[in-house]
Amino acid sequence: IEYYTDRLAGVSGPVLEPGVGNGRFFIPLCEAGHDVWGFDTSEDMLAYCKAECAAAGTAERSQQ
Repeated sequence: IEYYTDRLAGVSGPVLEPGVGNGRFFIPLCEAGHDVWGFDTSEDMLAYCKAECAAAGTAERSQQ
């Protein structure tokens, strides 16, 4: 996570994360203040990621 957070320092536009899965990277990037857009081919994984975002309090800042 730290590697990607460091690479995204100074990025002001949206960040795309393909294959968000369970939100392992998606949620920390949202928490770091990035405008993250993600997708996944699995509706089950999207539902899981949305639930994890809600639990982490990042649901209002994330786009899936």
